[in-house]
Amino acid sequence: MNAAAVGEGKRRARKSGPGGILRGFDRLACFCVLGLAGLAVEPIHAAGLPVGPLSGARQQEEEKSPQAGPLDEVAQTLSDAIGLDFNGGELQAKFPDQAAGQALYTSLLRFGGGGGSSSGGNNWRYNIRGNKISGIFGNGTIFPTPARDRPVGSYLHLVEKEQPFRQVHLDCSGREIQVLVIEPAAGTVLRLRQAESGAVLLQMVTADQCVAHQASSFNDLWFEHSTLLGERFFPLLRKLGVGTPAVDLTEKLQAQVLNDLAYGASKQAEFLETFRDLEADDFELRAKATERLEAEFSQWSLAIARGIRDPGLNAEVRARLRKVFSAKASADEKATAELMDSQQLDSNPRFLVRLLADCRSPEETQLVLQRLREIAEQDLGSELATWQAWAEKFQPSAEPPVINEFSAERPLQEEANYFRARVELARLVRLTADEKAIKLDREFWKARYGGKSIAELAEGVRQQYQATNLPRGWMTLGDGYDLSAVDYPQVLFEDVVDQLVQGSPYAQSYYINRRHQATNRPKTLNREFDIQSASGELELHPENRAQPNQELKEEYFKLNLREMNSDGSLLTLEELPSGAFSLCFVDQAMDLVLLISKQPDQPARIGVLRGAESLQLAAPTPLGLFAENRDVIAEKFNPLLRHAGIDLSEALGGPLKIEPSKSGSK
Repeated sequence: MNAAAVGEGKRRARKSGPGGILRGFDRLACFCVLGLAGLAVEPIHAAGLPVGPLSGARQQEEEKSPQAGPLDEVAQTLSDAIGLDFNGGELQAKFPDQAAGQALYTSLLRFGGGGGSSSGGNNWRYNIRGNKISGIFGNGTIFPTPARDRPVGSYLHLVEKEQPFRQVHLDCSGREIQVLVIEPAAGTVLRLRQAESGAVLLQMVTADQCVAHQASSFNDLWFEHSTLLGERFFPLLRKLGVGTPAVDLTEKLQAQVLNDLAYGASKQAEFLETFRDLEADDFELRAKATERLEAEFSQWSLAIARGIRDPGLNAEVRARLRKVFSAKASADEKATAELMDSQQLDSNPRFLVRLLADCRSPEETQLVLQRLREIAEQDLGSELATWQAWAEKFQPSAEPPVINEFSAERPLQEEANYFRARVELARLVRLTADEKAIKLDREFWKARYGGKSIAELAEGVRQQYQATNLPRGWMTLGDGYDLSAVDYPQVLFEDVVDQLVQGSPYAQSYYINRRHQATNRPKTLNREFDIQSASGELELHPENRAQPNQELKEEYFKLNLREMNSDGSLLTLEELPSGAFSLCFVDQAMDLVLLISKQPDQPARIGVLRGAESLQLAAPTPLGLFAENRDVIAEKFNPLLRHAGIDLSEALGGPLKIEPSKSGSK
């Protein structure tokens, strides 16, 4: 291979690397605190090459079946209609039209529960309100704010209402795609964003790491981080009902490159001679040769893929080969061929050296060594270490320029945020901590109402009305309320919902559950709402029904709030009787992922990703996490949590004022 080709290899290698070090956060403050607390900040770094087959230990770990949930039951039904494809180096979304959406909705209702639909013009959406799964999916311009004046496109938001309480979210608008998966029981958040420019950001917060990777295209991200995407992210999406590209980079690409190297120039020459009529002057001869090629595709598929990449063939021949390949190749063949072409894997030194390490036979080893010698224009022997040292010069820089779309320096989107009820929300979501658990400050609820229950307060008001001889109908907490099914959380949640409805410029309601007793089932403690600008659920019992009030003592609490905009925010909180706690806040406009997590027998953790920047803290106990890191949490995390309406006053041992938003929240 000539010097120009090696230069191209360097250029491609530099292009692919993700980047970022701690910049949006004050490094000095972070390291001072981390030094005292014995914690670690993991800067973003470039990952290695696609790896070979899983090791025995890793394979055993992957083979363990994770806990199944309601979304597993509907996964196949969903993935047949909704998913992601890989085309032209980018992700593309697959969504149903309205007729297919109606069929999908009808099919999902077979899994229990009810729902509704709405449509107008090009807008349509279906609401799923079941005992096992709740959510929405649809298409259209769902009332963007003036600050985000662009269509939402297609969207899917699904939440499990039973263990393991996972969530999956998919928003698409043109080339922009955002995918979010939350696994509370695992303390995991995975997020992928493809920007309008085609640049891609992958963010992951888990129990033991907080990392982000970025690339100028999904093509490059896939090549650099195939292990994470192919073994973790895509399988999880498929499990939750989002179809994904089926190609496995790790093994199929390596096998394809080995086949390509073994094929050789003589066999390619035989193919071109067999189908020389593809270049005939007569149009009918060219057409017949193309038809024959389609009929014999399985025999010549590798030669066709090579021919598409061959600049020595004329444009019409390559176009005919591409047309045949597009019509006859499988999804795996198309994806591997596209990546081989775009990444020039048969000429990529880093890929070939890794392939050399994974060769399973002397024949495979000689094929790769021969190609490496051609590229290097020298013989460095057969030692793997020697070739690895040579390939080091093609390693991407550890700190390439940060892609502008994913900068951590973006300001908070205060004026465009639908969480206008952050003051009301802070009365509901106030956190405290002790040696064992992170939890909601339930005493704060009680103190706010003078220690009296909602039923006692309502009875006092009723007696006052009765004493003044006013009609009893004048005293109500809302149409259909049954006070025996109401406690502090429902009233505080209702306050949040009312503020969202009143504060939104698009406040027409689709559905607000204020009638809390159906004729065919017991009273429900849970609440849900779905308006044009936001939706959410408050769950105080896992089965969506219970004897009133008594189940609140179990400290079961689940809250979900979602903005209905592809640039919007999402807040989810889970507190279980086992002591498990997970709070996740995602702001799509800021590329912000923030997670507070405490699982049984695990350290307490708080981590944040802003673009490609990361910061994570951990401590053996929740009390230690907040007490030992009060200053850095107050400085670095609390502004973001206040943005979401989350009050850490009690957890940090002092008052932290939640400011009203500029948009008029009271």
